[in-house]
Amino acid sequence: MIMTPDEAAKMPCPAARTFAGHLDPTCRGPGCIVWRWSPVSAKEPAFVRAIKGRMAEGHSHKDAVAWVSERAVELGVPTAPYRGWCGLGGEPMA
Repeated sequence: MIMTPDEAAKMPCPAARTFAGHLDPTCRGPGCIVWRWSPVSAKEPAFVRAIKGRMAEGHSHKDAVAWVSERAVELGVPTAPYRGWCGLGGEPMA
């Protein structure tokens, strides 16, 4: 399951039972060696909304994508991974 570090902190750590007493019983997210970051998707809702808004102004899809990509930070579009998963179980299914 792909989640934010805050969501992960509410989940139990699968390794905590193995090393009882030595680990925090909840997920440490990016503070754990097995945490894996999920790449930012082109289907990111903020990215799609910004592109559609630019296209509504009469710009082509290609131009809208380029324009949004150049202004991602000011438009509130994520530019770095912000969700991930516990790597102990392998990569999550889509």
